[in-house]
Amino acid sequence: DGRTADVMPSEPLDQKMAAFGFNTVTINGNDIEAVAQALEATRAGGEKPWAIVLDTVKGAGIEDVVNTAANHSMSVGDAAYEKWTAELRQLVAELEG
Repeated sequence: DGRTADVMPSEPLDQKMAAFGFNTVTINGNDIEAVAQALEATRAGGEKPWAIVLDTVKGAGIEDVVNTAANHSMSVGDAAYEKWTAELRQLVAELEG
C-alpha cells in the first residue's frame, strides 16, 4: 500500500510512451483548457498514435482532501458535501470571471 511513486514508479511516463513510439504530450490535467488543446492537437493525426499524459492533483479544488490517500475511497457526509460543493462553485465562478 502507498503512493504509486513509492510502490511501483511509472515515471517518467512521457518518456516511456515516446520510447514505445507515441507522439507524447504532458499537460496539467487539472486545467480543462490544456486538456482541450491537447485533444485538439491529436486531430492532426500522423504516423504515430498519441499519448496525452495528464499531471493531476487528486482532489484539486477541495482543500480538505487535496493530495490525501483517503480521497480515493472516502465517505462524504452532508456537511462535507455542502462545504466542498460551495468551494467548487466558487472556483467555477472565478474561472468564469
